[in-house]
Amino acid sequence: MSERKLRRMSRTELIDVIDTLRQDETPQDTEALRRVDAERKRLTERRRFWRVLRGTVSTLIVVAAIAVLLATLLLIHLQILRPLSLLSQALRTIRSGHSISELPRVRIRELQDVLDVLPDISRHMDELNTRSGQLAQERDQYADLSFRDALTGVYNRRALEETMERI
Repeated sequence: MSERKLRRMSRTELIDVIDTLRQDETPQDTEALRRVDAERKRLTERRRFWRVLRGTVSTLIVVAAIAVLLATLLLIHLQILRPLSLLSQALRTIRSGHSISELPRVRIRELQDVLDVLPDISRHMDELNTRSGQLAQERDQYADLSFRDALTGVYNRRALEETMERI
């Protein structure tokens, strides 16, 4: 049997040829058997090589997919979540009545627009708090004026009635 013909045979055909040659073995068959056996080993090695290669490629694909996923998560964290966290922190600072410091620049235009407006909001909140304090003082002054006589400065009837209600 020629080597070319042996290389075209499948593994099961090779096993059948080996079994046939072993049954009625002659010196010529021994050489043919050796060639068939060598071809079978070559096919087995080749199959093993492809199996290992397939496993290696599969592993590389999985590792690449995980790397892409981690890179995407890092990008989301840096470009979206961190600016949102800064925004949230700045809003809490404004709500507590304090001014905010300079905020860092971000790449997402919409988030940057919101971050650019925060100092203005903070300034307006400070103005509102100042004006609210002034209004509270004026209210207290008007309340005091409503309990005193404008000419003499002595407490009037309204102050007397208010004091009586508290007692």
